[in-house]
Amino acid sequence: MPEAGFLEKKPISPTGVVLVVGMHAALITALAMSKMDMPAMPEFIPLPTTNIPIPPDPQPIPDPPKQTEEVRPKTQIDYVKPIVPPLPSPTPTVIPTPQPNVQYFDPRPAGDAKSDAKPAIDPPKPAPPAVRVDAEMLRSSELQPPYPASEERAGNEGRVSIRVTIGANGRVTAAEKVSATSDAFYRATERHALRAWRFKPATVDGKPVESRKVLTVHFRLQD
Repeated sequence: MPEAGFLEKKPISPTGVVLVVGMHAALITALAMSKMDMPAMPEFIPLPTTNIPIPPDPQPIPDPPKQTEEVRPKTQIDYVKPIVPPLPSPTPTVIPTPQPNVQYFDPRPAGDAKSDAKPAIDPPKPAPPAVRVDAEMLRSSELQPPYPASEERAGNEGRVSIRVTIGANGRVTAAEKVSATSDAFYRATERHALRAWRFKPATVDGKPVESRKVLTVHFRLQD
């Protein structure tokens, strides 16, 4: 069977024919209506006008000037010492030297002569001196220390001067060598003073006080 060519007639559709006819009828109707007389438009009546001038733009109001404080130069005022008039110097009173057979008049009032005299003031009485009593060794105390054995065997004699510190209780609290024949004699005296010596303490106005005293001890061999 031969293929259908480009020029082959196709069957006509009744729906398409109705559409074509309707379109033509509408076009003819539109043309007919456009040829109908249109109503005339009323004439334009001009209205009277008045030109109103436009006022110019208001000028800007300038800002008020700023108030500036008046700057005054600072001045330094020096301190001015007030002037005090000097006090008038008192007029000296001259009293002439009295001479024999010449009478003088004292211009001062009678009361002033008495006021010149200074009142008598008794000087303060000095405090009475303190009464001091030195320390004394008690009779019950043994002064002589024991003889050193080394010096006794050697047959030596000697002497010791010793400074002792006596407390308020009468006991020897310290001993210091002033002079000594030998160290053995001094050591024997020092030990004996600290252990056995007793004193009646020194007093000041009746109150016991600490004091110092120098004592001399002799060491002699018996014949």
